[in-house]
Amino acid sequence: MSVLINGVWVSPRSPSFPVKLKMKLVMNVPKVKKMVQDAAADSLLVVAFSVQKRVKSNLSKEGSGKLYPGNRATSSTTGEFPVTQTGRLVNSMVAGKKNMKRKNRKSGITITYAQSKSAGGAAVTYGYILETSPKLNREFVSPAVRVVAPKAARIFDFVFKKQLAAINRKGPIT
Repeated sequence: MSVLINGVWVSPRSPSFPVKLKMKLVMNVPKVKKMVQDAAADSLLVVAFSVQKRVKSNLSKEGSGKLYPGNRATSSTTGEFPVTQTGRLVNSMVAGKKNMKRKNRKSGITITYAQSKSAGGAAVTYGYILETSPKLNREFVSPAVRVVAPKAARIFDFVFKKQLAAINRKGPIT
């Protein structure tokens, strides 16, 4: 083993090798912690976007029910994904970061029915009813989560490693 001292590799057995080595390690722990938390949040966000993409894909499928007068698409039947008529439900699905105001929770990742201009400016409350009502049996978020769940760890791991590599390329954290 050799040590680089002032641009010269010196062996510990060499007479010019210093007996005492002085090293200083300075870490900006809060900044490193925040960078790692941000990398983890970004990784979770990619997983949430995967679920969102699957939900929107499920909602764009054709139904096997009746074609009612005035509707553009065939309706869905019990057990099928809801069929898009106006696009409000599809456009209201938003994956994103959410700041929590509670003491023990600082932030999280969520998929929600959001208020958006593309959804007509109002939250689409019937999405929750379709998802949770056993009588209607029109789940569309839960099946997407079940499909993405086995892949979630791999997606997270891939993005997290990529984020950490980007942090390391930036150099020393001061």
